[in-house]
Amino acid sequence: MFSPRFFIILFTTILSFASLYIPQPILPELGRVFDTSPSEAALLVSITMFPMAFAPIFFGYFLQSISAKRLLVISLIGIASCQFMFALATSYEIALLSRGLLGLALPATFTALMTLTTEGIAQNRVRTAMGVYIATTIIGGFLGRVTGGTLTTLWHWQAPFLIIGTLLIANLLLISRLQTQEHSKFAKPRFSMIIEILRTPHYIFSYLAIFCVFFVFSGILNNLAFRLEEIDPQISAARISATYAGYLIGICIALGSSKLVRTFGGELTSLYVGLLALLISVVMFSIKSTDVIVANIFMLSIGMFFAHSVLTALVNHHATYEKPMVNGLYLSIYYAGGGLGALIPTLVYVERGWINMLALLGLFCLFAGIFVRKIFQTAE
Repeated sequence: MFSPRFFIILFTTILSFASLYIPQPILPELGRVFDTSPSEAALLVSITMFPMAFAPIFFGYFLQSISAKRLLVISLIGIASCQFMFALATSYEIALLSRGLLGLALPATFTALMTLTTEGIAQNRVRTAMGVYIATTIIGGFLGRVTGGTLTTLWHWQAPFLIIGTLLIANLLLISRLQTQEHSKFAKPRFSMIIEILRTPHYIFSYLAIFCVFFVFSGILNNLAFRLEEIDPQISAARISATYAGYLIGICIALGSSKLVRTFGGELTSLYVGLLALLISVVMFSIKSTDVIVANIFMLSIGMFFAHSVLTALVNHHATYEKPMVNGLYLSIYYAGGGLGALIPTLVYVERGWINMLALLGLFCLFAGIFVRKIFQTAE
């Protein structure tokens, strides 16, 4: 499984996810640069996720049939171009446009990467492969945030976008050596297939559960920088980005998810454990302390990535010929939750305060628990 081809896929995953999350720890700084409110600054993250919620479903209608490798090359060029466009933006509107366009390019990349990750792998190793993939997305998300915060403090806010964009272009040399199977194509999706998947209880409740989980996770992380500045007005972008270190615990969770599922006696109990950790973290964020927030990122990440790993494996385990479409829909629902989670809680935070925002996120944790139970009730 751990072949040079697999490492090329993982390295590409790291760069792609880094490009998505660079702005998150520097949203207050970007708000000052472009003279915007916190909710407008938050749009620089959420607007990227909104196209990602729909593009995985619809890009097939426009691309007809294309190999996964070619799709990856085209989308990576698009991602790199968006990084350069954002770095050179002279107004908030241009910056917002570049992030919106990024949201159109990323889902093609992610769907290709998820499918290539499990291509040619035995069914009993799918969970392990997806665990490695998710661990890599965590590394990418963390490096994007740390790069954004650290280079903004040491140099300039434009630096991380220029560096990631350059690395993405250089990475095309590795992609050119990527060997893929002939059948790994994204055929034009049939609307009937989408309906069939969404009418399958196992899939729809899995999708709704991950929607709620990522809504909560995104709601916390997208407002973290604003909350830290509210508690400590002198905090630097580098210090804010270091707060995300707890996010790395997700790597251990993703890689060890198979063993953890066996330890807890199955997927249902495992998902409940993940959701409980998520809910506890939401409650703990009510404590007004930067130290508690830093420590609590660990709990938040444990809950999020354990649930995410188990749900991703469940969806892929049941998928056969329609795997690209199943993964595309999973990503659509996932990022719909992330996009709304990056926006709605911010609006509540600005208008009603931090505690009311946490109450909303706690409610979504409970909704996720209901949907998880439905997954297994329909399978009985």
